[in-house]
Amino acid sequence: MRIVFVTETLVTGGAETFVLRVASALQVRGVQVSICVLRPDKIDPALVTALAPNVTLIQLGMPTIYMLCSRFDGLLYLLGSSFSIVRSLQAHCLKQYLAARGATVVHSNLLASDLVVADVAETLSIPWITTIHGDYLAIEDTGNSRAMRLQDFTRAVHKIENSVSHVVCITDRQISMVQRVFPRIASENRFSKIYNGYPNREQQWRRSMPEVIARVPDDAFVIGMVGRGRREKGWDALISAFRKLDLPNAWLILVGDGDYLTEVRQIVDDDRIIFAGNVADPLRYIARFDVGCMISRIPSESLPTVVIEYLLLNKPVVATDVGEVRNMIDGSGDDPAGLLVKLGECDEMSAEVSIALKRLSSDKALFETLRANTAKALQKFDMDKCLDSYLTLYRAPRSASVRDDEVDRSIC
Repeated sequence: MRIVFVTETLVTGGAETFVLRVASALQVRGVQVSICVLRPDKIDPALVTALAPNVTLIQLGMPTIYMLCSRFDGLLYLLGSSFSIVRSLQAHCLKQYLAARGATVVHSNLLASDLVVADVAETLSIPWITTIHGDYLAIEDTGNSRAMRLQDFTRAVHKIENSVSHVVCITDRQISMVQRVFPRIASENRFSKIYNGYPNREQQWRRSMPEVIARVPDDAFVIGMVGRGRREKGWDALISAFRKLDLPNAWLILVGDGDYLTEVRQIVDDDRIIFAGNVADPLRYIARFDVGCMISRIPSESLPTVVIEYLLLNKPVVATDVGEVRNMIDGSGDDPAGLLVKLGECDEMSAEVSIALKRLSSDKALFETLRANTAKALQKFDMDKCLDSYLTLYRAPRSASVRDDEVDRSIC
């Protein structure tokens, strides 16, 4: 069995880290795995090294060529064209690699990757599986995407439906979407729900404390959040909530980077708020938290990886009730591992977050109960269960032609 993962980028994000972790775990099991990255200009080497150092990584094309073609695609999009030079180039390179490697199954992630694989897999008679992430719901809401050079979401998913073998969802809302936009796949029962797996590697967070947070007092009540540095991730709501707490012994650690956080960092004047920046090993920082926050203001959130990481390190969670978060922190229906706040305007969310954090800082019994429930909630994300489910899908379809020789690297 030769599995080729296809992803648009390998930067910090739930879909990307899922690809790296699952590919690495499959390789440990003895499965031959490689990862094709469609955008060679969007690869974080530190992230790849941290999560999948031994997995073969293939960059399709050169960054300079990609950037030039992307500009032409931008003009085509403005003219109303659905043709993409970038996707055509990516499909050409991917087709060459899949044929040379003798891939038995392709596993794609993110809509941009699915569109490229749809152009390739059918002509090579290679079955392919896609895992749906949050981008599908976000683009369905708008109907198009300038960043992706996508004119018509409905037309795009129809193209995917014509060749995809199986669709994997990671949230209940995605299940509803599949039934809505992939009617034939739904009627043929070629979809399923599989939670992302997360490996339990204790050594990842039992190393020395990062220097940037070493100055936090041992007895401090530490609130933290990890995420992308976008405004929509709710950084402003969390910072505002922290200030409303008025707890002298409370500290706030913010792990992430981006233009928005850079701006915020320049105007926030509070020694108890630490901006740790972008890191490849967030578990080392989460280990110092008492409470982990996920205050996203993005309605299309799906299965935030950071919530799994909070559960892994037994941190009670304060999170927005979006996507699959409610099910993520609920171990068995009666044993929540955190508190939820409603999605709304910044001021409204800030007030709710402040109340939740105040409860956890003052009610020790509640804090300990939620912390004890994290282990049960985490069971849903066991990596072995995740791999077993995917291996069942990989073995169901068979490629028409499989080569015995293996090519480790292909350059287009």
